[in-house]
Amino acid sequence: MSATTLFSRWVESFVDAPWIVTALLKMTIVLMIAWTLHFALRQANPRWRVILWRSAIIGVLAVATLDAVRIASLSWEIASPVIRDANSLSEAAGCGLFRAQFDG
Repeated sequence: MSATTLFSRWVESFVDAPWIVTALLKMTIVLMIAWTLHFALRQANPRWRVILWRSAIIGVLAVATLDAVRIASLSWEIASPVIRDANSLSEAAGCGLFRAQFDG
C-alpha cells in the first residue's frame, strides 16, 4: 500500500467520525501548536508565554463553540418547486416565450 492510500483512508475515517472526535482532534492540534510555541519562547520574556496560553484557551473555546454551532445548524431543507398548472410548467421549463395563445 502506498502512503497516499493510507493517508486517504485515515482522512476518510475522520470524515465519517462523530463530531466530538473531530472537535477533540482540532483542540489537540491547537494545544500542540501552543506547546511548540511555548518551547520556542522559553528564552523570551515570560509575558509572551502568558499571552500564548491565554490565546490557546480562547482558541480551544472557539473550536468548541464553532463545532457546536455547526452541529446545531446542520439540518438543511431543500424545497422542491411547486407547479400549479400547465402554464407555470412551461414557464418553469423555460418555454414561456414559445407558447402561442389562441382566441377562440
